[in-house]
Amino acid sequence: MSLSLGMSSALRHTRRLNPILERLPKFRAKLEGVIRGENNARVLIADDSTSRGWLSSSYPNNMMLTAWPELMAQALRALGYPAYSSLALPSFPAAVSSRMQDDRFTISGSPFASGVSGWANFGAGFGTACHQQTAVNTPVRFTPGATCGECDTVDLYWVRLNTGNIDYNINGGAWQQITTTGSGDIQKTTINIGSSATTHYIEYRHGTADCYVVGVDFYHSTQKRILIMNGGIPSAKMGAFTSTANNWTHNAMIDAIRPDLVIAGGGINEYFQSSESTATLLGYHTTLRGQLAAMSADIEYLMKTPVPSSEAAKAGIVAAQLDLVAKYADYAETNNLGFIDLYNEFGGSYQASLMADTVHPNDAGYERMRDIMKEALML
Repeated sequence: MSLSLGMSSALRHTRRLNPILERLPKFRAKLEGVIRGENNARVLIADDSTSRGWLSSSYPNNMMLTAWPELMAQALRALGYPAYSSLALPSFPAAVSSRMQDDRFTISGSPFASGVSGWANFGAGFGTACHQQTAVNTPVRFTPGATCGECDTVDLYWVRLNTGNIDYNINGGAWQQITTTGSGDIQKTTINIGSSATTHYIEYRHGTADCYVVGVDFYHSTQKRILIMNGGIPSAKMGAFTSTANNWTHNAMIDAIRPDLVIAGGGINEYFQSSESTATLLGYHTTLRGQLAAMSADIEYLMKTPVPSSEAAKAGIVAAQLDLVAKYADYAETNNLGFIDLYNEFGGSYQASLMADTVHPNDAGYERMRDIMKEALML
């Protein structure tokens, strides 16, 4: 297959057989469609705080900027691939369990904080992080900036829990209404901005109905891209992504997004928090894969092992992760899944020079993750 003439020579020079993509034929076709300008390729990372950028140099205010998925998008662009971060998750700098900090969400120009101007947390979406406003109508503003590239479209993900309207505007323009009626599920409203820029923003607020926003996604309607959607959740275990306790949890969010590829991790909090076995963890992957197949037969799955933790994190965690690494590889082979072994790519043991503490990488570690993970998305 020849590449379109518009792609850079740097990209043409990277052409080779990618063994990871050989197990992901539908996603490979999506990537080739991006190159031809035919479609987007949506990549969702379902993982823990090591994918969110915990303890990186931009922690705690905007961890995403130095997390490996954003670094990967930057590195792919440098190679000629049109890859950008897209999905942004609600921000809660206040001390709540979700801790999904992102200073691009602001109230009156200041970083968002729950409990300010009538806004609070509600247990919905990834990491149960949701902007909830039930009374006053002070708006939240989200400004993506250059991380999403030039954009002319935004998807607003929200929870339908009551009757009435929630309000939004683009770039401070006239307020528009979204009609909400229902007993609880995640909806996606696509808003066409009408012009392409890196300076667009969206504001949203309570109108005649309570407002529950669980995600904002800026992208371009005609410039086809690899869209990197970071669902790394601090303290998450893989079992959280399989939860169907209600219609607005992690699993419902995945269904609303309908990614083309899910990169799934785990292997730290399962042991660190609750000493779950590798068999239990693999059971979560099996359940999630079944749920994805029910959503769409076109969603493919790539497993990654964790970066090596220190035994100082918890006695027995090293042995548990070594068991996981071997069984992840066997599981991926048996089920013909994509697989990246971060654990052994990090040297097969805890590397203090790449780590901020006993389980989280530092900036050098996130850069190393970037260099390894980008291989999955290179034709």
